[in-house]
Amino acid sequence: MEQREEVTFDIGQLVGPTDQSVSNLTSFVGTIGRNKRFVSLLYTSWHDVSPKAKKFMWDYVNTKFILLDSGEKWVMQAIRDAWKRFKGKIKQKHLVPYDTIEDMVKNRPPQVPESGFIKLIYYWSHSLIQIKDWRFAKLLRREDMSHCENVNRQHKEKQKFPHRMGPINFGRVRVAMRATKETNEELKRFEMFIATRKSRKRKEVDEETQTTVEDFQHRQAAGETEEEAFEALFGKEQPGRVRLYGRSMTKSDLKKYAEINEIKNQHKEEVSSLKDKLGHMEAK
Repeated sequence: MEQREEVTFDIGQLVGPTDQSVSNLTSFVGTIGRNKRFVSLLYTSWHDVSPKAKKFMWDYVNTKFILLDSGEKWVMQAIRDAWKRFKGKIKQKHLVPYDTIEDMVKNRPPQVPESGFIKLIYYWSHSLIQIKDWRFAKLLRREDMSHCENVNRQHKEKQKFPHRMGPINFGRVRVAMRATKETNEELKRFEMFIATRKSRKRKEVDEETQTTVEDFQHRQAAGETEEEAFEALFGKEQPGRVRLYGRSMTKSDLKKYAEINEIKNQHKEEVSSLKDKLGHMEAK
């Protein structure tokens, strides 16, 4: 406990204090998501994992890192995502290539017990589960496969303007850009959009992104608010997330952080005012 590494969060996102600190915690929580001693692959959903098991994982991370409570949501969602990715890799590598249960069991991953792996095979072989994941649906009828492929293609077509930040999360970009401002004020969402779509080498945006930037500026010049213009270009937010704020951020979280920030600013103003008054009294 005395040798724990300190990490910092900003608006619920892991940001430092160094790039190595961010990398260390990210890698560490990934190992927990892949470790059967913490969370079994047999859960059909992260929601089914017990609160007791989740608290144990959170407490264990705290034995290695100095964390504030504000980082718990990020940590638990990072473990959840690592668990989901690991489960998907197990399926693609140890189930999809084989046609019989015998071959699947023979080539099971060493970290998954045989009894548990057989349960996974029967779960993933269920027709309803196959429809949800068409990549594994070897036994689906042709029309079902075609439908799943069309849905997947439609989802991919909706994904526009991918960010170009690589492994750097949005929280770190936000903190770095905020530090360049004289007042250290919070960034607007469209500022983040432009910053995260720039080429990391040439520091410029592509033609399609530039057209979107100009459209946004025209809308604001016509009297639309920032949120109205942003929603018109990108559509409404999906439940449980806010674009350009990174993992785990919701509208209610943003509102809470805004209220906390306002209280901090009021406190700074009060302290500054008191110092001015004391200085004036001492001068007299």
